[in-house]
Amino acid sequence: VRVSFCGNEARVGSSLHKSNFLKMDVVGLDTLLLCILCGIILILFTSFLVRRYSDRAHSRWFVDGLVWIGWFMSFAIVVFIPLDVASSRHEYQCHRAFYGNETLDEPLSLPPNCLAESEGSSVFELETQTMSHVWKALYWTTFVLCWIGYPVLQSFMNAAHFTLQERVIQALKENLIYYAVLGGIGVVIILYLVVKRDLAFSELLAASMAVSNAWGLFVVIALLSYGLVEIPKRLWRQGDRTLTLKAYQFELVGLLENLEKAKKELDDTMKLVKKYEDAIGKEHAFREYLDQVIKKCPSEYGKVLYGEGAVDFGYGAMVSLHSRVMYATLDYRRCRWLYETKLTKAYELEDKMASKGNPERMMRWTFLERVPKSGWQRLMYQVEWLWIVFLEKWTLRFLSLLYILAALCVIWSEGVFWLYELVGTNLSIFYWMVKDENDMLRQWLIMFISVSFIAFNAYWSLFQIRVFNIFRLLPNQLTDPGSLCYSAYYVCRFTAPLVYNYLLMIGDGVRNEECLQLRKTTGENIPCGESAFVQVMGAMNTVVGNFTFNNFFPIILGFLCAANLFNVWTRLIRAFCLRRFSRFTYDNDFNDERIDHGKEILRKEKNLKQRGLGLSIDQRPEVSEKVIFKLKNSS
Repeated sequence: VRVSFCGNEARVGSSLHKSNFLKMDVVGLDTLLLCILCGIILILFTSFLVRRYSDRAHSRWFVDGLVWIGWFMSFAIVVFIPLDVASSRHEYQCHRAFYGNETLDEPLSLPPNCLAESEGSSVFELETQTMSHVWKALYWTTFVLCWIGYPVLQSFMNAAHFTLQERVIQALKENLIYYAVLGGIGVVIILYLVVKRDLAFSELLAASMAVSNAWGLFVVIALLSYGLVEIPKRLWRQGDRTLTLKAYQFELVGLLENLEKAKKELDDTMKLVKKYEDAIGKEHAFREYLDQVIKKCPSEYGKVLYGEGAVDFGYGAMVSLHSRVMYATLDYRRCRWLYETKLTKAYELEDKMASKGNPERMMRWTFLERVPKSGWQRLMYQVEWLWIVFLEKWTLRFLSLLYILAALCVIWSEGVFWLYELVGTNLSIFYWMVKDENDMLRQWLIMFISVSFIAFNAYWSLFQIRVFNIFRLLPNQLTDPGSLCYSAYYVCRFTAPLVYNYLLMIGDGVRNEECLQLRKTTGENIPCGESAFVQVMGAMNTVVGNFTFNNFFPIILGFLCAANLFNVWTRLIRAFCLRRFSRFTYDNDFNDERIDHGKEILRKEKNLKQRGLGLSIDQRPEVSEKVIFKLKNSS
């Protein structure tokens, strides 16, 4: 058979060519090198995130390590998906081009890099089962971490017991109770499926994967609906500095209230610790436990003059005290950082607004004195002023519009799955972007950009989640180990559903049953054009109508995005008069007493900082504390 390859003709024996197809996927070296580069960037990015969020004072190396593994394996899908789909489609195209005309004695037009043996080709031979092994390793690793690793580790790190053995026992006890309840429900469901549906073990495993995928898909759609709307909204709002400043003033009131509550709780906790310290002598059996508790207290503990509260001489009471100190200290650090960060943003925004009419065309920063020492430095300051005063607003709004266009592509592509059965054509935009692309590198880049955009929205939304101030991700190393494990759990939890959802968008989520039957009949590993992920996880769409669920459920993404766009949840909160949970509405007509209160807070804090006195919450009189201390001693 004569084969035309890259303008050169090479005669290749059909047996050699067949062997090449059945054992190898041929990947362009440019594509492979780009994948390796992206992998290195992902390693550095994941390490940066762990360092940015992990509380170095209370976390442990094994916690950071397992969180790093979970995050990296989940982020790596942006590299694995394009590589998997591009190589499988390329293999399928090459197979059809050759075997479809095997009996013809004429030159064939093959896609580039079909044969590794061809002259002048720069290709890399990838074992056909390599990507299948990658997906199996990723799925089962994240599965074990989700259902065993992170829950046990989270309970272990949140346990306030004083010995390693007690903390391990407490973690196992909590999870055994949880799994006992979950397992009881699972046994009932399995018995129903076995008795009523007569399912085999492999079918039960497929059913479990299908149910898991359904829940994961629900989480993915919910997270996407928030990210696709909230990110462009924030970019657009940053262009309106007047409303943004009002929002900062509004938020400062709630942040100060939270800080005052956290400060009071920390003070009360430290006074209770002081009471225990006064009551427990050096020779007491619990003294070593108390010393561990005192080490967890902040430096302000040295200023506590007297103790308050009831002392309970019991091991359980010591554990409760330890837990209270850990939570109060972390909560105070979080609230203080959030308050200080919001104040800093408000100061900078006021300076930007005040510098607009500066005749020197330079920024006037309140807490940063800058005098140009050269003409070049003056020019740089003027460029900064030009950017902030004139260009920043329109750049942010332009980026917001681009983001909206990309978000609309995702919403449309998610909402047209169900139309395939009616019109016989995939109407997804992402499907048509890669459908007729034969170059593996360009195909990889298109899928890499699109899946990265989708994954970014989902992961960004997950990092914004706050669960009753118990589990919350905060930068500046203010995230406790429990919250890190909670985040890693959910990142791993919806990795497979996110991948499968994207494959449905590009038309690669359904198995080619005719080709699979031919492969089974002939006993040969005939390429069917499906990705390795679909080969491994193909049962996700075959149990109890899950295929219909995967195609119809993403339609609600558009409704959820509309609800976020028009602030439906905020309006419902106001309708029920839940003032505590109400949020600022970016509307020129919006008015609230907390805006004026926040304006006064901002003015007061700014004056204190200019005088070098710190925050207002630190300006408490210590005279009354000393008077109370003397009265207690005299009594």
